[in-house]
Amino acid sequence: MQAFAQDKSGSYAILMGVLSVPLVLAAGFGVDITMANRQQAALQQAMDSAVLAGARYLPSGDKAAIDAANAFFAANATLIGASGTNSYSQSFEVRDGVLHGSVDYKSPTYFMQLANYDAIDLSARSAAGASGGGMELVLVLDVSGSMKSKGKIEALRSASLKLIDTIYGDNATLPNTWVGVAPFSGRVNILDYENGWIEELDPKEKEKGKGKGKGKGRGKGSGKKSQTIAGAAPGCPDLRSEENRQNDAPPDVETFPPFTHDEKVCPGPRALGLTANKAQVRALLSSLYTGHGTSTQEGMAWGFRMLSPKWQGEWGNPNLPLSYADTPRKIAVIMTDGENNPHQAGDDFSRDTSNQMLLETCSLMKANDITIYSIAFDMGNSLTTLYQSCASKPEYHYDALSNAALISAFETIGQEINKGDLRLIY
Repeated sequence: MQAFAQDKSGSYAILMGVLSVPLVLAAGFGVDITMANRQQAALQQAMDSAVLAGARYLPSGDKAAIDAANAFFAANATLIGASGTNSYSQSFEVRDGVLHGSVDYKSPTYFMQLANYDAIDLSARSAAGASGGGMELVLVLDVSGSMKSKGKIEALRSASLKLIDTIYGDNATLPNTWVGVAPFSGRVNILDYENGWIEELDPKEKEKGKGKGKGKGRGKGSGKKSQTIAGAAPGCPDLRSEENRQNDAPPDVETFPPFTHDEKVCPGPRALGLTANKAQVRALLSSLYTGHGTSTQEGMAWGFRMLSPKWQGEWGNPNLPLSYADTPRKIAVIMTDGENNPHQAGDDFSRDTSNQMLLETCSLMKANDITIYSIAFDMGNSLTTLYQSCASKPEYHYDALSNAALISAFETIGQEINKGDLRLIY
């Protein structure tokens, strides 16, 4: 009996049998935790992707952004290995223009169930928005005489409204978002804002139909004016000296000569400075009508001045345009349906010079990080090279060969603008 009690053979097997249970459980717990860690990473990835996808729709309203985020997250639920919709619970909300999302998920266990742990609680939080949010946007739109045919001006109304509605959605205003419009033909009509920007016509010159102007309205190379009429077209500035002809120098640097040529060259639709009011922008776009002449270089120069901080306070709002440092984004969209015709506005320079003037303004704008989109309407591909050179990127130029294509181009640009520079906030 004593010998049996002192016999130790087989004791290690018993000891190992006893210890194997916690060892197996520990290994199993490690497997469950490793799986949970992988699911946590996938959960965060799914939430990050969902808020980025939803934030693209923020300009269209909070609901549109939240709906898109929910749909995107549901489509990617397999990334976290969810066995059903009851396995996770996500929510999204918009605060201060930023889309916030959160999700809670119970990661199922296998080995830990032996210790009455059926699941490991996981969660993820994320938020996304456009860098800075909002924009200053100016539409530089050709309302020349050729837009009167083939339903083109009607197509422009529909197209520009489509762009605005794509950006605003159902909202009357958007945070940090302002839009201006510069309709142009041979010149741009600034009657609603001009306050000492245009020099008064000399009474003696009025009889001759000539404005005095610092730069004689032409700069170097100016010549005899054609189609001269008595008096000046109200609210219609002529060209300044060559030094400031295409730039954003404000009126206190150099004023503008009055335009004293064929009045129909000055468009009826008046320029609209930056405004937050969607209805005001839509009202102008809905009522666009045609004039005479094509001077894209003038349209773009005034588009530049609408966005330039040097003109802050000149367009009605004392705080706009914002400085380049403070602005969310500055964007210009230029659309034309024809070649430049400087002679129609009484300008004594060639079409090539007009084109170079346009590119000069485009270069100045791009140097200040103003994003430019361009559209050549019903021109085949004859203007592609010129307007690709004007645009910020070649792919930001559109050749719209039909009315339907014009509407599509504006809608596409609206969608591109909506994307903005999206980023994760946290």
